[in-house]
Amino acid sequence: MPSLLLSLDSLIVALALSPSIPPRHIVPLVLLFGVCDGLASAAAPLLGWNLTGGSLIAAACLVVWGAAILLQLRFKPPAGFAFALPPLMGLDNLVAQASSPLVLAVASGAMAAIGFLAGFVLFRRGVHAGWAGGALVAAGLFLAI
Repeated sequence: MPSLLLSLDSLIVALALSPSIPPRHIVPLVLLFGVCDGLASAAAPLLGWNLTGGSLIAAACLVVWGAAILLQLRFKPPAGFAFALPPLMGLDNLVAQASSPLVLAVASGAMAAIGFLAGFVLFRRGVHAGWAGGALVAAGLFLAI
């Protein structure tokens, strides 16, 4: 599976997280998205696992959070929730292996950076933060496929 397709979830989740993440957390999160995806992709052939349920857990978390935003529920995830997402997003790489873990790590980090940048631009231009709910639901559904 191409690295860009496997790292697309990093872009969508970063885009959705951008309105609620303090700027000081962006660089660590970008690095964490890349490292988690790269390590999971490197570990996949060594482990020989078929972890189909792991991606569903991450997908369910994203869909529930996104739906709560769309329904305008007063749901605020715990403070460290954003840092739990990169490892959860990396679980799909244990199932669908990339040709090069290093390329995947760079692609995922770049996609997360693009997602945070796009979210920052949209959010600063006055776009309602509710769009993040749709992005989270989309990321969850994409991950569940």
